[in-house]
Amino acid sequence: MNFLSFLRTPLRCLAAALLWGLFGLSASARQTDVLRRVLLSHWGIAPHNFSGIAPLGNDRYAVVSDKDTAAGFYVWHIEQDSVTGQVVRVTDEGFRPHAVSAGAPQPDYEGVAYEPAQARVWIADEATQQIRAFAHSGQPTGDSLCIPATVSASAIRPNRGFEALTFSPTDSLLWTASEEPPRADPPSVGAAGSPSPAAGGVIELLGFSPTGSLQRRVPYAIDPSAPSGTVRAHLNGVPALCALPDGSLLVLERELLIPRRYLGSWCAVRLFRVSAQDLAAAETSTHSPVRKQLLTRWITRLRCFRFDLANYEGLCPGRRLHDGRQTLLCVSDAQGGAGRWFLRMRDTLRVIVLPSAADEAGVR
Repeated sequence: MNFLSFLRTPLRCLAAALLWGLFGLSASARQTDVLRRVLLSHWGIAPHNFSGIAPLGNDRYAVVSDKDTAAGFYVWHIEQDSVTGQVVRVTDEGFRPHAVSAGAPQPDYEGVAYEPAQARVWIADEATQQIRAFAHSGQPTGDSLCIPATVSASAIRPNRGFEALTFSPTDSLLWTASEEPPRADPPSVGAAGSPSPAAGGVIELLGFSPTGSLQRRVPYAIDPSAPSGTVRAHLNGVPALCALPDGSLLVLERELLIPRRYLGSWCAVRLFRVSAQDLAAAETSTHSPVRKQLLTRWITRLRCFRFDLANYEGLCPGRRLHDGRQTLLCVSDAQGGAGRWFLRMRDTLRVIVLPSAADEAGVR
């Protein structure tokens, strides 16, 4: 090999590496990236039933757990890498409890949102199908939302009520939705033992003013479910919503299927974006479900030699990266560390990195 040939080879490699880096980074900016999960136990956080998360500002977050013996919310400080978005540290700053009235059912806190103007933490209680406000101290303010009869405690299917809650700074609305369709409507999963998938079902995205009045109702169609077969449990619904600064809503759909013998269980997550324009159009249409755009999906499983099953229930905005991209924080519910031996569910955080605003606008 002569000297010129020797020189060309490394130059070609260098050029290829530079081009790969340039176009690789460009492609990454145009797509939704789902980062590797991180275990909360790494920072000494004990197993719980974490079901909702909301930003309080200054990298602090309110977090609710749906089966705690005490009522209230946690405050976490979450640090993320400014370039990748990955979580680098989680600090539990304590629990903000409040008393439960005598004779009242044990709270089932599923969703949480923060209203900055009034410094109120709103919490969705699936046990009562109510959404109430709390101060930073954890004490109730006495404010609540006026829930319509169509999604009241008596109208919903058992344990399929309000799990999703988010506050939109664009229109100053609290958005929520029941996890699955109410009793009066077709279900989002097929009957047990049925070999056919269900159509998916339709729920409503509900927008409330902070004064408690219902302002907007938007029909939303859940994706069809897999066939149920013989199972212990099969869920297919919406456990989380996330409002973005541009007025759009992110909708987290979760399908969880647990067979009789547990082995082979899986949880599929589908993340959709509903634009502000589509929200307005669907509201004025005649019962037509709103248009949605799939951003990403992933699945976790319980298998013999690999156990990564995670039940993701909470979603909120994380930090914005140096390149302008918005991150999301997704928290899982480990059911208090359910399982046996080394096959136990673990509480995790997963970061989702959205495309840059300019690239996202170009693909709408």
